[in-house]
Amino acid sequence: MKAALDIAFEKLGLKSYGHLLSWQKAEKVLENFNVPVLDEWLALMVLCEIICFVHFPNEVLLRANVQRAEEKIPELLDVNPDHEFHMDEVEVIYDQLMRGKSPEEIGRLYCRSHKVN
Repeated sequence: MKAALDIAFEKLGLKSYGHLLSWQKAEKVLENFNVPVLDEWLALMVLCEIICFVHFPNEVLLRANVQRAEEKIPELLDVNPDHEFHMDEVEVIYDQLMRGKSPEEIGRLYCRSHKVN
């Protein structure tokens, strides 16, 4: 099964001239992030993959890219934009996506269980 990162990279029409490492693809996907092109499910899935599974070569790149990905999640789940998602929460979101839940369902469940609007 192809990783969401690879699918998003292709759907966004991004090109690699030579071999790109996962962290390089992640940066390009975040720079060109477009929910209508990706659809909400793939958009949320790729953000989860970037946060939980992509290995960046140093702490500066890790923090910058994970923060960029985390900042996009509230809009996809339709929750308070001031809420900061952290890796443990993102892992739960990823698990729910893998179980077939939609971003809308996850957002409703999240708001209910965390009292976040």
